[in-house]
Amino acid sequence: MDKYISEDPNNPINYNGKERYCEVCDVEESRTYFVEYTNICESCYDEIKKEDQERIKIAYNKTNFNINTKL
Repeated sequence: MDKYISEDPNNPINYNGKERYCEVCDVEESRTYFVEYTNICESCYDEIKKEDQERIKIAYNKTNFNINTKL
C-alpha cells in the first residue's frame, strides 16, 4: 500500500466491502453518513452532543448555585 494512503478502516479508500452499522441505532452505513473516525451516524452523534451540552449546563448551574449559597 502506498505510504501516503491512510490505513484507517474508516477511510473510504480502504473500503473492504463490509457494511458498518451505527453503534447506537444500528442503521446501515449506506443509509446515512458516519462521523469521521467513529462508528456512529450523524444523527446519533448530534444527539449525543446535545445531551453532553445539557449535562454541562446542569453541572455549571449546580456549581454556580452551590457557590452562591455559600456566600
